[in-house]
Amino acid sequence: MTVSRQGDLRANQKARTRGALVDAALELMRSGTPPTVADAAERARVSRATAYRYFPTQEALLVEITDIEPSVEPIEEMLAGLDTDDIDERLQQLLRAMNPIALAEEAPMRTTLRVYLDT
Repeated sequence: MTVSRQGDLRANQKARTRGALVDAALELMRSGTPPTVADAAERARVSRATAYRYFPTQEALLVEITDIEPSVEPIEEMLAGLDTDDIDERLQQLLRAMNPIALAEEAPMRTTLRVYLDT
């Protein structure tokens, strides 16, 4: 086996391990539990030491799995298209757009907020 082939195998294994940790953390978050590195390691059947090599802190793991951009995209579009100067109407439009998203994405949004506040 050549050195580059061994490197490819190692890179593939690292990618699979990282993917397993991320998938496990996403499962935990979807169930409403902010994932810790240890919890993700257990669910992914990876040693804690290995998991901490990929994600040295819970915040690093949370930043990796928390992507609220698709959730807030409709809000950004709505804000760009506001066509009234009435502040009350603007607020009502914002709430009508934001509330369904906040309810549907509660766990990821809470996790994101926690990471931002802790940081």
